[in-house]
Parts: sequence; C-alpha cells; structure tokens
Amino acid sequence: AFSCRDLYYDLPGDSDDKRYFLWRYTRALIRDVRLWLAVVARDHHRRRVASGSAHVNDTFRILKSPDYPRHVGALREYFPDATMVFTHRRPSSCIASLAALLTDVGGLMYDNIDTYELGKNCVFDAQQLWRRAAAWRSAIPVEEQQKLIDVDNDVLRRDPIGVVKHIYKRAGIEFTDECEREMLAFIAKEKAKKYRNTYKMEEFGLTDEFVNAEMDFYLRARRRYLGY
Repeated sequence: AFSCRDLYYDLPGDSDDKRYFLWRYTRALIRDVRLWLAVVARDHHRRRVASGSAHVNDTFRILKSPDYPRHVGALREYFPDATMVFTHRRPSSCIASLAALLTDVGGLMYDNIDTYELGKNCVFDAQQLWRRAAAWRSAIPVEEQQKLIDVDNDVLRRDPIGVVKHIYKRAGIEFTDECEREMLAFIAKEKAKKYRNTYKMEEFGLTDEFVNAEMDFYLRARRRYLGY
C-alpha cells in the first residue's frame, strides 16, 4: 500500500513535475471511481436478473470512452462477454484535437494556459495509455484476441454504415433496417451541429514528425491490428 503523499515526496524533479504528478494521480483516482461505479451497476443488474425481478430483453449496452484502452484488462475482467472495439486514429490528429478540447475547457477556469506544455502532456498521456493497452493485448491468449475488433477511424468516417455492419456481424448482433435509419438520423444531426473542435498542431508546439516519433511503438502495433 502507498499514499499519494509518499509518492509526491519521492518524485524527483522540480515543483512543476510534482504538480503534474498530482494532476495525473487525481485523474487516475477519478477514473477508478468511474470504473468502480460501472462494476457496481453491472453487479446490481446481474443480481436483479438472477432474482427474476428485472425484465430482460435483447438489449445491448455500449460503454464508450477514449480513456478505456488504459483499463482494458479490468474491463475484460468485469465484462468477460463484451466485444471490444478499438478505433484507431492518426496520433498527431488525435493528440492535437485532445489538446484543443482541453484548452477550451480549461479556458472556463483559467486565464492563461501554457498550450505548449499542454501539448507535451497530451503526448505523454497517449503514450501511457497505449503502452498499457498494447501490453495487455500482447499478453492475452489468441482466442481472447478474437473478441477484439480494430477499426480505422478514417474508414469509419468514410463508410460509417459499412463499418458498423462489420462490427455487428463480428459481435453476433443483427443489424436491422431500424438500426440503419437511426444511424443515418444521428449522422445527419451531428453534421448539422454548429460547434467544431478546430485546431492547429502548431498551437501546441507539435509536429507530425515529433508525435509520430514519440508514438512509433503505437504506429507499429496499429499496423499489426489493422493489417496495413
């Protein structure tokens, strides 16, 4: 057992390093609480099903978060029958988009944000997330890997219906006409939204070359997952 205070004082570096560590540690605690709540909800639902007090039909639950690759091992333990879909986006675009979003959100609370430092932090965060996910994926048995589906985000944007049909087929779910109508309505609604997360990598001191070099381990793994 250890405490955040113990790690804080053992951490080498200046005060900025320590402040960043506390920020990362706090975020980790929040994610653990969210995951714990998901598990409580799952167990509660299963108890209701076992007792016969819940009406059960052919409904599928979807959990979606960009941060879930960090917790794939725990999610698989808690939801062993789940089909996991990994959406792969170009790291440079993904990291810059995240930095832009955090800048917008942070602007509600702070007058000045060091966007260059934020950019570096986002790269570091992406490295930790995908190293953890890649390590888990390389360690699981082959039969377990068959439950994983990898999707190229560029292909998903070009052909969302086709990609989702493929996911449904792999997961053993019927893709009905109603599903397609709802998807098309959702896509039309999203396209009509006025807000767009606009950004340039230069705003965060990032370049394609730098991000790709830092995320080279992921790009190599991505080629294995997607097959190209």
